Amino acid sequence: MSGKRVTILVGWLLVLMVSILLGIKLGPVSIPFSEAVRVIVNEAFSGNYFESVSKVSTINIIWKIRLPRVLLSCIVGANLSLAGVGVQTLTKNPLANPFLMGVSSGASAGAVFVMLFGGHNQLGAWSIVVGLLLVRSLLLLLY
Repeated sequence: MSGKRVTILVGWLLVLMVSILLGIKLGPVSIPFSEAVRVIVNEAFSGNYFESVSKVSTINIIWKIRLPRVLLSCIVGANLSLAGVGVQTLTKNPLANPFLMGVSSGASAGAVFVMLFGGHNQLGAWSIVVGLLLVRSLLLLLY
């Protein structure tokens, strides 16, 4: 990799880290950056690396509520970008969007179906399997 690309990559990684720390810090309970870093390091490595121990409520807020949300949002954002690249590659169109292939309309139709007929209550955990089977059968019919 060239020096310019490395610099850009490092810059975006720093932006990501700052965004993660801001996502952990901001909320109804304001938590200082130093406290957030202390809790994350102590909990991640199962030790007491810092002398001042945080309150149990602060540890729970950071470790059980805010950090999972922030990390999940990073994972979801990465997956959405990969899905966008997949749609653009599939259609060979750099301006492709979900409306081009009817993905948004299909998602809306599925959401309306579930709201009208309450499929989520009856199917429970099997709704994912049923949805995958329906999509698979639709693809087999189309191709």
